[in-house]
Amino acid sequence: MYVSLPYVIGTILKTIESDKVQYDKVHHYIVREKIQVVLELCYDTSPRLSVPIDIERLEEKWTVCDSNCET
Repeated sequence: MYVSLPYVIGTILKTIESDKVQYDKVHHYIVREKIQVVLELCYDTSPRLSVPIDIERLEEKWTVCDSNCET
């Protein structure tokens, strides 16, 4: 079975929650009939694991944090 995953585990992503920038990290994937990702939310300030998120939602709401990201 070949599965294409959008981000390497450990990739830092950013999103905006309640008008604040939030930095999250890809923790692991769940591969079943749908692929889901579990993020380490607020990994740099108050880390906790997310509920499983569908890849489509991940790609809509999060962007890759490049080398210029401020954390």
